[in-house]
Amino acid sequence: MATKSILFFNLKNLEREAKCNPIKMIQLLKDFKDNRILVPRLKQKLVGSSFLLAPDALLNDRTTDILYIYQYISLAAKRDYSLYSLYGVKHLLLSYFPDLVGLDSIRTNPLLVTTNQEIHFLYEE
Repeated sequence: MATKSILFFNLKNLEREAKCNPIKMIQLLKDFKDNRILVPRLKQKLVGSSFLLAPDALLNDRTTDILYIYQYISLAAKRDYSLYSLYGVKHLLLSYFPDLVGLDSIRTNPLLVTTNQEIHFLYEE
């Protein structure tokens, strides 16, 4: 069985460094994943417990609107890695985030599948 690559990162610091610009954020995340960031302090800031499974396809997606990719990354970052490592939980439980705004915009994201209880990430299914 092939193992999926996992990218760990710190969403809060990533957004701060990219000044919440989705294009810069995704490029910075790509550079971090590919170890192209040369400034050690910046590298250290981006280390975190948020994760993406098999991030290559998502970060190299050129057909999906950049805002949908940004939303995917932001929501995936809210997951708990211990739930994934212990039980294989790849989705985000909405019950953990009852105040999640923009649920309608999440439902229109072609990279996400939402149910009444969960958000599933298509690149990770």
